[in-house]
This record gives sequence, C-alpha cells and structure tokens, in this order.
Amino acid sequence: MYQTEIKVWFPVIKLVVGAKLLIIKGTWGIWVPKKSLLNIFKSYSNYFLITLTLFTCIISFQNCTMQLDQEQIESSSTAQSDPSPFAYNFEIDHLAVMTCPNSSLNQRYGGFTIKWGAYRNGLAVNKGGLGFSQEWLNKNGNYQQQAMATLLNNSIKNKDLYLVSGYFKTNRLKDGILASVWNSTQDNTFMHSNPKSMPIDSYRHQLIEAVDSKHSYFSRIPVSSNGTKSRLEGHLHRDNLPSINLNSNDTFTETMSNYRNFGSRLHIGFSKGDKIDGASFFLLNSDGDYQDSSAVGYSYWLDYHKVGASDRYLKSVQERDTLTGQNTSSNWNCPQDLRFMIIDRRDLGKSTTPTFQPTQISSAAIAGNRVLQTITNIIDPAYWDIDFSNKRIVRKISENNSYCYNKSNYIAKTNEGVQVNFDLIVVDYNQSSCLSYPNNIKEGNRVGNRNLVEHHVCPHYVSICFR
Repeated sequence: MYQTEIKVWFPVIKLVVGAKLLIIKGTWGIWVPKKSLLNIFKSYSNYFLITLTLFTCIISFQNCTMQLDQEQIESSSTAQSDPSPFAYNFEIDHLAVMTCPNSSLNQRYGGFTIKWGAYRNGLAVNKGGLGFSQEWLNKNGNYQQQAMATLLNNSIKNKDLYLVSGYFKTNRLKDGILASVWNSTQDNTFMHSNPKSMPIDSYRHQLIEAVDSKHSYFSRIPVSSNGTKSRLEGHLHRDNLPSINLNSNDTFTETMSNYRNFGSRLHIGFSKGDKIDGASFFLLNSDGDYQDSSAVGYSYWLDYHKVGASDRYLKSVQERDTLTGQNTSSNWNCPQDLRFMIIDRRDLGKSTTPTFQPTQISSAAIAGNRVLQTITNIIDPAYWDIDFSNKRIVRKISENNSYCYNKSNYIAKTNEGVQVNFDLIVVDYNQSSCLSYPNNIKEGNRVGNRNLVEHHVCPHYVSICFR
C-alpha cells in the first residue's frame, strides 16, 4: 500500500523553563496510508489528536506574556538607580511665532508668542509625535501590554513626567526656566502657559496599545481632566514686558535680541512633576537626573526677517538634539505663503488699512487640504477671521486691553535712554513711516493746546514653519 506524509510545520519556539532555554524547531510529521481523507481521520484519529494538542500547547506558549523577574517588579528608590532606559521620545512638526507685543493677547483666545505642535498632518513631511524611545523598545518591546504597564509604573524615571517647553541657556538647563537674562531689573520671561497640561502618564495606555507608533492626539483624555490636553501642542507667552525701545520698535524684537545675545534657545523636553513649580521647571536627562548641558528633547534657534529694525517673521529654524548637542538633519521650511499680517479690528474700514476679506471655511474643506490644515493648526478659526487669499488675520474677540496693538498712552525709550511719552500708536500697514527712529515719531491731531504724539509701528505677523 502506498503511503504519504502529512507534515505540520512549527516556527522556532523559544521557551524559558526555570533557568533553561528550550528551543523547538523543525518540521514534524506522521506517515499515514494513502486512503481517502475520511479513512485517514477514522484510522489515525489518535495521531491527529496528539498533534493538535501539541500544536495548541505551543501556540499558547507563543502568545503568553514574558515573565517579569522580581527585580523588574520592584520599584527603584531613585531615578538614578532605575536601570530602565528612558522610555519616551517626542518630536514636533510645526512651529510658529506671533510678534504681538501685548502680553494679554498672548495668554487668551488664540493668542501666543510661540506655538509648537506635533500634528502629523498638513504640510509636514517629517512627522512628529510622542512614542516610546528605541532603547526602551529594544529592551521591553516584546512584553505584552499589562507587563509594559507594570514596567512603566515601577520605573521612577518614567512616571510623573510632563512635556514642557521654555527658553533656557544651553549650558544652564538645570537652573530652571530662563528669567532675567540680561539684567536683574527687566524680568522678561517666556512662560509655558501650563507646564502640567501634557502628563505622559495620562497618555500611556494609548501608547502601549500601539508601541511602534508615534501619537499626536489622545482621544481618551476625559473631558473633566484638569487642563490635560488631548492634542500635543504648547503655547509660550511673554510676561512682565519692559518698556518699548524705539530703536527696535517693540518689545518682541528687544526680547528676542537679548535671548540671542545670551545664547538662549527654545527647548522642548520632559520634566518631573515634583520639579514643576508654577511656570518654572527643569529639563530631565535620560538618566533621570538634571545636568547643565544635556537633557532629553530638542532645542530650536529661531532666525527672523526684519521689517526696518523689527523682528517680524520667521526666516529659518535650526533644530538640535539636546541630549547629544548635535544639530539634527530635520529640514524646516518657513515659506512666505505662511506669513499672515495681523490687522487691528479697530482699523478696519480706514483708508490706510489694507483690504480684508475673511473666508468662511468648513471643517471638511480643512480636512481635505494640507495647506489649510497647517494654517489652522496654528491660527484657530474660532478666534481669528482669516483672509487666506491676502494672508491677513483679524481677531474676532477684542476685549479691553486684549489687542495685538496697544493704542493707549505709554512711555518708550531710545537706546540712549531718552524717554518719550506717546499719546497713541498708529499701525503703518504700508510700512512707509514705521521703519526707523526718529522717523516713526509723528505729530498727530491737535487736542486742546497741543498736538498728539504718535508712534508709528510696523504691522505684526504670525509666521508658520513646518518640517
């Protein structure tokens, strides 16, 4: 009687039994008479039963969770003694600047000084997001979800973490967020709007469900969470603004100039909850400690186009890995089409104000257009009317003292310390009288027994870069 062979293939199976590694591999088979399939099952049911049982057993071993040893189950007493690699990596793909000098606008209703985000949409090619570091995945990526959660929960280095951003001097990262960078009397601090708005522990479950992916949006954040963001984006604003310098035209230019002179850069990284005190915080190193010149994350050097003497929109962005101190290969683009002039609502309809034709645009239209996605990532249509054709925006809500242009009485100084009292600011949208001091000081209408003193300023912008 002819015979045939029925073979059952098994992949290489590695089982840890006690301290021994058992490897099962190869092809297993049984010889059976060449009969009809029905007769085979009738005559050799025992063979199939044994084979099926063994196959089920091996498959169940394949899918079981790798066992955590006692050392992994127990928590370390300090971050420095924690043997786990730093678990997270975060990168942004959009960065924008709003040059408005009025600090109240920077804090409310769609205002900011610097805004960054990991949106993973729009014009971004090199997409950012939050995910697990490669070092952590190399060590722990084969564990199942519950085991990963246990590892993270027991790692003092990798819990109670927050995504944060601020301006720091590159060699003083453990001194806290930068303040009073050029003298003790002018405290012009860039402040993260809410340093505890992006808690990594709240995002952990969704990260574990797709360990090899980067995430930009966390849909399961409860609505009642205390300021916790579902979207990974940060806002920085300036506080305690000094008086306007007439030679540089505004406080934004003065601020950025001083930060550049002192070697300060925008940093985005991680901080432990116990190191966040109000708006001040420290940047964490990969060993769970704090060092002067090394931290997990990235820093950014921002260069600006000037209008006259004033910084007005982003020209380029240089990205550096703060852990290695080396510039990255990321190519940041800051195109002219992503620069939007800010028009004061109080100036609409005046002969000196440019044409403004706001565009009503639907969510569906935005979703289907990469350029619109990038623009609305940064400029929120809920708070701004947007003229997409002419690249101009007007704030919808103009509460008292919440304008981009503060037109009330104020005092300004020249570089030589000369103090000038102004009655009002005039926005020179056509940029004919705002470019330099003293040509930007004009006599206005006569009120009572004198002419008003006007300070003509160049318009402000929102400029957007992506990588």
